[in-house]
Amino acid sequence: MSSSFILLSTPLIAIFLLFFKNFINEKNELKIALSLTLLNLFHILMKILLFDSNVSNFQYQFNILGFLIGGLDGISIWLIFLVNLIIPIVL
Repeated sequence: MSSSFILLSTPLIAIFLLFFKNFINEKNELKIALSLTLLNLFHILMKILLFDSNVSNFQYQFNILGFLIGGLDGISIWLIFLVNLIIPIVL
């Protein structure tokens, strides 16, 4: 499993879990949302630490059936980090 897949699937898992609100009370909703967003923040921090700035091509590429779906370059990794930093602050 690609590490970019984990970065993309964690918010989808949170959406799916929080969609069934009637089974989860309000206090647990916040705990689920905050824990999954912090997991995503930790994941992107690990990607930043392992990022090689000398490579000019995409790193952490996400391919499906041989087609490039996405990847991280020097600019997008910082933008994704900022988004993942703001979400737990907002929650």
